[in-house]
Amino acid sequence: MEPYKKWKKKRHLRTIPEDIDIANLATTFLADKKVTEPIKKAIVKTGYDNTFKIIVFGNSEAGKTTFLRKNTKEVISRSKADKEIGIEFYTKPVILGNNRYQLQIWSFKDIDRFHLFYSTYSKGAHAGLLFFDISNLYSLANYEAWVSLVREEVDNPESFPIMMIGNKLDLEENRQVQSQQAIRMAKSMDIHGYIECSAMTGENVEKIFTVIIQKILDISQLIAS
Repeated sequence: MEPYKKWKKKRHLRTIPEDIDIANLATTFLADKKVTEPIKKAIVKTGYDNTFKIIVFGNSEAGKTTFLRKNTKEVISRSKADKEIGIEFYTKPVILGNNRYQLQIWSFKDIDRFHLFYSTYSKGAHAGLLFFDISNLYSLANYEAWVSLVREEVDNPESFPIMMIGNKLDLEENRQVQSQQAIRMAKSMDIHGYIECSAMTGENVEKIFTVIIQKILDISQLIAS
Protein backbone atom coordinates (compact mmCIF):
# COMPACT_ATOMS: atom_id res chain seq x y z
CA MET A 1 0.00 0.00 0.00
CA GLU A 2 1.33 3.42 -0.96
CA PRO A 3 2.33 5.53 2.09
CA TYR A 4 -0.29 8.19 1.67
CA LYS A 5 -3.23 5.82 1.16
CA LYS A 6 -3.45 4.95 4.82
CA TRP A 7 -4.04 8.63 5.57
CA LYS A 8 -6.99 8.96 3.24
CA LYS A 9 -10.01 10.24 5.12
CA LYS A 10 -13.66 10.67 4.33
CA ARG A 11 -14.35 14.28 3.43
CA HIS A 12 -17.45 16.18 4.49
CA LEU A 13 -18.18 18.96 2.04
CA ARG A 14 -20.03 22.11 2.97
CA THR A 15 -22.84 23.41 0.77
CA ILE A 16 -22.00 25.92 -1.94
CA PRO A 17 -24.45 28.88 -1.90
CA GLU A 18 -27.45 28.33 -4.17
CA ASP A 19 -26.87 31.60 -6.05
CA ILE A 20 -23.61 30.25 -7.52
CA ASP A 21 -24.15 28.36 -10.76
CA ILE A 22 -21.56 25.59 -10.52
CA ALA A 23 -22.31 24.15 -13.95
CA ASN A 24 -21.86 27.55 -15.57
CA LEU A 25 -18.61 28.18 -13.70
CA ALA A 26 -17.20 24.91 -14.93
CA THR A 27 -17.73 25.96 -18.52
CA THR A 28 -16.36 29.49 -18.18
CA PHE A 29 -12.89 28.29 -17.16
CA LEU A 30 -11.12 26.17 -18.09
CA ALA A 31 14.77 19.03 1.94
CA ASP A 32 14.78 16.38 -1.51
CA LYS A 33 13.28 13.12 -2.62
CA LYS A 34 13.95 10.74 -5.50
CA VAL A 35 11.05 10.43 -7.91
CA THR A 36 10.50 7.19 -9.82
CA GLU A 37 8.43 6.05 -12.80
CA PRO A 38 7.07 9.46 -13.79
CA ILE A 39 4.43 10.03 -16.43
CA LYS A 40 5.30 12.66 -18.98
CA LYS A 41 3.54 16.02 -18.60
CA ALA A 42 3.33 18.76 -21.21
CA ILE A 43 5.68 21.69 -20.57
CA VAL A 44 4.32 24.86 -22.15
CA LYS A 45 6.78 26.95 -24.16
CA THR A 46 6.35 30.74 -24.02
CA GLY A 47 8.68 33.76 -23.97
CA TYR A 48 10.22 32.06 -20.95
CA ASP A 49 12.40 28.98 -21.12
CA ASN A 50 9.52 27.05 -19.56
CA THR A 51 6.18 27.67 -17.89
CA PHE A 52 5.01 25.49 -15.02
CA LYS A 53 1.64 25.30 -13.33
CA ILE A 54 1.65 25.21 -9.52
CA ILE A 55 -1.27 24.69 -7.16
CA VAL A 56 -1.24 26.31 -3.71
CA PHE A 57 -3.47 24.79 -1.06
CA GLY A 58 -4.00 24.59 2.69
CA ASN A 59 -6.46 25.85 5.27
CA SER A 60 -7.63 29.46 5.05
CA GLU A 61 -5.62 30.36 8.18
CA ALA A 62 -2.31 29.56 6.46
CA GLY A 63 -1.69 33.02 4.94
CA LYS A 64 -1.65 31.86 1.30
CA THR A 65 -3.22 35.02 -0.10
CA THR A 66 -0.85 37.37 1.73
CA PHE A 67 2.13 35.29 0.59
CA LEU A 68 1.06 35.36 -3.05
CA ARG A 69 -0.06 38.99 -3.21
CA LYS A 70 3.22 40.21 -1.74
CA ASN A 71 5.50 37.99 -3.82
CA THR A 72 3.75 37.34 -7.15
CA LYS A 73 1.53 39.15 -9.65
CA GLU A 74 -2.20 38.65 -9.29
CA VAL A 75 -3.96 38.12 -12.62
CA ILE A 76 -7.27 39.90 -13.16
CA SER A 77 -10.04 37.35 -12.86
CA ARG A 78 -11.83 36.29 -16.01
CA SER A 79 -15.05 35.94 -14.02
CA LYS A 80 -16.27 37.79 -10.94
CA ALA A 81 -17.43 34.41 -9.70
CA ASP A 82 -13.80 33.31 -9.17
CA LYS A 83 -13.37 35.25 -5.96
CA GLU A 84 -16.85 34.29 -4.83
CA ILE A 85 -15.86 30.62 -4.91
CA GLY A 86 -12.43 31.26 -3.40
CA ILE A 87 -9.98 30.68 -6.27
CA GLU A 88 -7.16 33.08 -7.24
CA PHE A 89 -4.64 33.08 -10.09
CA TYR A 90 -1.10 34.51 -9.96
CA THR A 91 2.06 34.50 -12.06
CA LYS A 92 5.68 34.58 -10.94
CA PRO A 93 8.85 34.97 -13.05
CA VAL A 94 11.80 33.05 -11.59
CA ILE A 95 15.43 32.96 -12.72
CA LEU A 96 17.24 29.71 -12.01
CA GLY A 97 20.76 29.32 -13.35
CA ASN A 98 20.82 30.72 -16.87
CA ASN A 99 17.12 30.13 -17.47
CA ARG A 100 14.00 32.20 -16.90
CA TYR A 101 10.79 30.46 -15.88
CA GLN A 102 7.20 31.52 -15.43
CA LEU A 103 5.05 29.97 -12.72
CA GLN A 104 1.28 29.98 -13.19
CA ILE A 105 -0.09 29.65 -9.67
CA TRP A 106 -3.62 28.63 -8.73
CA SER A 107 -4.59 29.16 -5.09
CA PHE A 108 -7.60 27.52 -3.44
CA LYS A 109 -9.22 29.09 -0.38
CA ASP A 110 -10.32 25.83 1.21
CA ILE A 111 -10.64 22.10 0.64
CA ASP A 112 -14.26 22.28 -0.53
CA ARG A 113 -13.37 24.61 -3.41
CA PHE A 114 -10.45 22.42 -4.37
CA HIS A 115 -12.60 19.29 -4.43
CA LEU A 116 -15.26 20.92 -6.61
CA PHE A 117 -13.15 22.95 -9.04
CA TYR A 118 -9.72 21.30 -9.29
CA SER A 119 -10.25 19.78 -12.74
CA THR A 120 -11.62 23.06 -14.12
CA TYR A 121 -8.94 25.40 -12.81
CA SER A 122 -5.69 23.50 -12.43
CA LYS A 123 -5.77 20.06 -14.00
CA GLY A 124 -2.33 19.26 -15.39
CA ALA A 125 -0.38 21.06 -12.67
CA HIS A 126 3.29 20.17 -12.31
CA ALA A 127 3.66 20.57 -8.53
CA GLY A 128 1.93 21.68 -5.34
CA LEU A 129 2.66 23.80 -2.26
CA LEU A 130 0.88 22.93 1.00
CA PHE A 131 0.78 25.97 3.31
CA PHE A 132 0.23 26.23 7.05
CA ASP A 133 0.84 28.86 9.73
CA ILE A 134 3.60 27.98 12.22
CA SER A 135 1.83 30.14 14.85
CA ASN A 136 -1.52 28.38 14.43
CA LEU A 137 -1.73 24.64 15.03
CA TYR A 138 -5.29 24.60 13.70
CA SER A 139 -3.98 25.58 10.25
CA LEU A 140 -2.64 22.01 9.96
CA ALA A 141 -6.00 20.42 10.76
CA ASN A 142 -6.71 19.07 7.26
CA TYR A 143 -3.20 18.55 5.92
CA GLU A 144 -3.65 14.79 5.47
CA ALA A 145 -6.94 15.22 3.61
CA TRP A 146 -5.41 17.94 1.41
CA VAL A 147 -2.48 15.77 0.35
CA SER A 148 -4.65 12.71 -0.25
CA LEU A 149 -7.11 14.68 -2.37
CA VAL A 150 -4.36 16.23 -4.50
CA ARG A 151 -2.81 12.83 -5.12
CA GLU A 152 -6.16 11.37 -6.13
CA GLU A 153 -6.50 14.02 -8.85
CA VAL A 154 -3.04 13.97 -10.47
CA ASP A 155 -2.05 11.52 -13.19
CA ASN A 156 0.81 9.97 -11.23
CA PRO A 157 1.40 10.92 -7.56
CA GLU A 158 4.92 9.49 -7.72
CA SER A 159 5.93 12.15 -10.24
CA PHE A 160 4.08 15.09 -8.68
CA PRO A 161 6.22 16.91 -6.08
CA ILE A 162 4.47 18.45 -3.09
CA MET A 163 6.31 20.70 -0.65
CA MET A 164 5.08 21.68 2.81
CA ILE A 165 5.49 25.40 3.58
CA GLY A 166 5.51 26.72 7.16
CA ASN A 167 4.44 30.35 6.72
CA LYS A 168 4.60 33.36 9.12
CA LEU A 169 8.14 32.79 10.33
CA ASP A 170 8.06 36.41 11.50
CA LEU A 171 5.75 35.19 14.31
CA GLU A 172 8.43 32.90 15.72
CA GLU A 173 7.69 34.05 19.28
CA ASN A 174 4.13 32.70 18.88
CA ARG A 175 5.15 29.42 17.28
CA GLN A 176 2.76 26.51 17.92
CA VAL A 177 4.21 24.06 15.36
CA GLN A 178 7.87 23.14 15.87
CA SER A 179 10.07 22.56 12.84
CA GLN A 180 10.79 18.93 13.71
CA GLN A 181 7.09 18.29 14.21
CA ALA A 182 6.33 19.65 10.74
CA ILE A 183 9.16 17.60 9.22
CA ARG A 184 7.76 14.43 10.78
CA MET A 185 4.32 15.24 9.39
CA ALA A 186 5.79 15.82 5.93
CA LYS A 187 7.68 12.53 6.02
CA SER A 188 4.60 10.65 7.22
CA MET A 189 2.75 11.81 4.07
CA ASP A 190 5.72 11.20 1.77
CA ILE A 191 5.96 14.93 0.99
CA HIS A 192 9.03 16.04 -0.97
CA GLY A 193 10.39 18.72 1.33
CA TYR A 194 9.73 21.34 4.01
CA ILE A 195 10.61 25.05 4.07
CA GLU A 196 9.69 27.76 6.55
CA CYS A 197 9.19 31.31 5.30
CA SER A 198 7.77 34.74 6.08
CA ALA A 199 5.48 36.41 3.59
CA MET A 200 5.94 39.67 5.51
CA THR A 201 9.75 39.83 5.61
CA GLY A 202 10.41 37.83 2.45
CA GLU A 203 12.61 35.29 4.26
CA ASN A 204 13.02 32.10 2.17
CA VAL A 205 10.29 33.17 -0.27
CA GLU A 206 12.45 33.00 -3.40
CA LYS A 207 13.94 29.73 -2.17
CA ILE A 208 10.49 28.14 -2.27
CA PHE A 209 10.04 29.02 -5.93
CA THR A 210 13.51 27.93 -7.03
CA VAL A 211 13.35 24.65 -5.10
CA ILE A 212 9.97 23.64 -6.53
CA ILE A 213 11.17 24.47 -10.06
CA GLN A 214 14.28 22.35 -9.52
CA LYS A 215 12.13 19.43 -8.42
CA ILE A 216 10.01 19.75 -11.57
CA LEU A 217 13.15 19.87 -13.72
CA ASP A 218 14.55 16.79 -11.99
CA ILE A 219 11.37 14.91 -12.96
CA SER A 220 11.52 16.10 -16.58
CA GLN A 221 15.14 14.93 -16.79
CA LEU A 222 14.10 11.48 -15.61
CA ILE A 223 11.39 11.43 -18.26
CA ALA A 224 13.90 12.35 -20.97
CA SER A 225 16.47 9.78 -19.89
